[in-house]
Amino acid sequence: MPSVARLAELITSLKPIDKIMSCQTFKCDEAGLYTDDISQRAKVLLALTHRDRTGIDKSMTNLEECVAKVRFEYPWIGTVVMTDPNVSVQWLQRTIAVAALCEPPREFSIPISEFQTKFPIARDLSAEELHTLEPCMREFRRSFDAALDQLTAEKTEKAAVYQKNDGSYVDRLGPVVDCCIRFLDDLFEKKTLDALALIESTEKETLSAETLFAGTEQDVNLWRLERWNSVKQAFGPDYEAQKQFLAREYPDRSETALFKKCNHCQTVWCKPKGCDFHSFCGYSGGGKDTLPFTYEHDEEKRTFEIRPTSTAGTFEQGAFARRRRVAHVVVMLKDFLLGTDAASVTYDPDITLNQMGLSSHGLSWMNFGKDQLPRKCSAYPDAAKSLKLAAALRGKFSEAGKKRDVPIRFKQDEWDAFGIKNLLINHYVVIDGENWRPISSGCGRELYWPTMTPLTKQEMLDLELVPVEVSMQQNLKEVRAPVPTPELPRRSRALCEKLGIEARPPARPNIINAFEYLGLPLPPHTKDLADKMQALETEFEKITIQMGRIQHENGLQPNPAVHLSDQISQVAAEMDMDEDVAATPGAQLKVKLLFDACFPGDQDKINFETSNYLRLYQQHAIQPQLQSLQSAISALLLGWCKMRKLPAKEEETVVRFGEDLIRRSLPPSEQGTPQRRVSIFIIKVWTDPTKVEIGGRPEFCHILQEVVRSDSIDVPFHLQSAVILCRGLNANLTHRHVPLGQLVWPGGPTAPTEPLIEPGVNGMAFSTEEWTTYRLVGMPLEQVEFYRERNAATAAGKSFRTRQFFASSFMREVALTFLTGINDVTYEAVLFKVRIDPVLKCKHVGYLEKITSCRDEFEHLYPPFSAFTVRSVTLPQRDTATRGTAPRDDLKDCWQVEIAAAPDNLNERQDLPVAMW
Repeated sequence: MPSVARLAELITSLKPIDKIMSCQTFKCDEAGLYTDDISQRAKVLLALTHRDRTGIDKSMTNLEECVAKVRFEYPWIGTVVMTDPNVSVQWLQRTIAVAALCEPPREFSIPISEFQTKFPIARDLSAEELHTLEPCMREFRRSFDAALDQLTAEKTEKAAVYQKNDGSYVDRLGPVVDCCIRFLDDLFEKKTLDALALIESTEKETLSAETLFAGTEQDVNLWRLERWNSVKQAFGPDYEAQKQFLAREYPDRSETALFKKCNHCQTVWCKPKGCDFHSFCGYSGGGKDTLPFTYEHDEEKRTFEIRPTSTAGTFEQGAFARRRRVAHVVVMLKDFLLGTDAASVTYDPDITLNQMGLSSHGLSWMNFGKDQLPRKCSAYPDAAKSLKLAAALRGKFSEAGKKRDVPIRFKQDEWDAFGIKNLLINHYVVIDGENWRPISSGCGRELYWPTMTPLTKQEMLDLELVPVEVSMQQNLKEVRAPVPTPELPRRSRALCEKLGIEARPPARPNIINAFEYLGLPLPPHTKDLADKMQALETEFEKITIQMGRIQHENGLQPNPAVHLSDQISQVAAEMDMDEDVAATPGAQLKVKLLFDACFPGDQDKINFETSNYLRLYQQHAIQPQLQSLQSAISALLLGWCKMRKLPAKEEETVVRFGEDLIRRSLPPSEQGTPQRRVSIFIIKVWTDPTKVEIGGRPEFCHILQEVVRSDSIDVPFHLQSAVILCRGLNANLTHRHVPLGQLVWPGGPTAPTEPLIEPGVNGMAFSTEEWTTYRLVGMPLEQVEFYRERNAATAAGKSFRTRQFFASSFMREVALTFLTGINDVTYEAVLFKVRIDPVLKCKHVGYLEKITSCRDEFEHLYPPFSAFTVRSVTLPQRDTATRGTAPRDDLKDCWQVEIAAAPDNLNERQDLPVAMW
């Protein structure tokens, strides 16, 4: 490794290894299974063998920081060895060997397709052979120039016509780009085969692209396939550069897009054979293309022409023939290699799912009504099994509340009991005159191609729908691990663009740069990358809200298309604070400086009186019905997915979580009156401890809190669904028509325990302290200052309202259990002591222990925007430096804030300051 003088050079020198470590096999655990847990993946021993004197001369703290930054950039780095000039090479090699032998054994399997593209090493082509290939490579570049000229001409024509506002113009840019990409693939295969024929020809035999694989000798064909991969690698840089250029021009307009998303479930579909009729998500029938195009290429004249016809040109037909020939050879070599190609695969509509290697158990069944069947559907032929399946579907349909848009799924043992092995994807079952169909993927709802949402260019690249790497042959016995979601890189690039800083393809450097630009402390390298991204997005959302209010205060029009850096400069110039802002480090502090200047003494102007929450709250019934609450849960979760911009796979996970949550929380029909069942249902939903299995693993209550805190109406019906749920929950928290003596209150250590566990028994209950409950949260230090300011204020300025539900516990020990969950060392642990007036009590708080889904928390819950008054603020006993290194395990690490609950929220001002935490 070359000697390095700066950390950036070290990171750059490791870039080729990073490409190697992107192979799927290195992302697996010891058992060979793909894992998102970076600590379980393969690690590399990094040995700085060229006497990094710049690093040796530094202090140990700087060295550790250097290693931490390198590991943050490349999480596959394990042990790091730094040597001085006196260490012999022999000793170093032996040391590395010993370290490697101490690692647990792993079995790595790298497909030839990855090996050829990921490893930056030379193949088995000699210098003379590479020299022979050079004319073919130049011919490849020159031949494709004609297609680029055609693309440039089409773009120029489109720009000119748009300037003239010609209504008769038909946009051909999308089909032209598609033809260019098809031509690039066909040309690449043709020219690499020509080059292979050139170096494989002998004096006795002159080969061509058409005769390379005409023989039946397997050894010869295997040799040529492997050599073809070597030739492809030599052509690879030119091919990938052209493919990346075309990918940026790929059509993403609604009328020309080739990839679109379902408007309901966001499943991605390719343009079907017919796009001028209605179909269903998960099924497409026949039809005609709206705008068929093909191309023609003359190799001798190097011309490229786009033709408005569906008949493939001569050059493209030749490419199909070559692919079929190679595919046939690969099938004959199936014991050695596996090659797949769409042109060689035919679809038989009468082949069963089992014959296709698909599990019929994995299907979902949807109710399509009486007359919503696509063409080419047929009833399932086995009458006895059809009746058995229909009976099972009818039962599950009733369990799901007879909702037509809810998919029905069977467990593996349930499906096996039917004994169905001959199911087709176009079969259906009739139940009570309505048609039920299996859906292999998607949601099964009706679609119309022209109105579907097209994918952006970046989404197509992230989902690898527009490949930019060389396609290689793959070993039959090698199994690829699941590919991780590309959502994190896309989110990190989108955030960098909003911030106005350079966006790079990988997520990690973008996240580091975003932390530095915002001026936030970089979390420990052990923290999950998705959690860091989530923290950035949360902070950016807060900054965006503040910037919008600052711009409004200064008469500026907020523009989301303008980068944050430009917005800050514009506002600073308007407020004549250029020098102050320039001298302030970090975008977060810059915005805070401007915000404090606009609203002195107020950390956030959003209050209960001006909130969207109050406006929507007044529009809904006091006690929603059970069905309304169920619909609100589904709508809330879908809106939250859109707010977070979650990928389709994670969105499906969240939707399933919501369905399971509703199923778990529904009380039996015989359990009390309808109003009582509503109360049981909403409390069980709020207290359900199950986590959503996506990044951050939030519980439902955390999702609801986040939506209420945001007070955002950007996503339709998002906050409105949250308000419906709040209405349902608040009906169990407010008690204006119930004698307060009939409720459960904290009675101290001498009170009986019966009210905690016995339904219908009320009064004073066992607690840590009489008329006191406890709440423990983690928050930034600047948010703690909010309570210190209230404490130092006069009597009129001590009151505030909360921005979300305020959950507390009768038991201090229960509150302290949340201390270990505060993992961010930049957050302060704050223990709230909530005092309740023994005489007036409180009309807007509810005790949930008797119905809760999570026993022994003894939860006492206040609604959003409840009013409190600060009585005192006590600093932690342990100093800041110690708290940053030692685990938080007792009261010494906590700020203690004593607050008094207002007896009645209706008697408190609506414009009180609002606490964000």
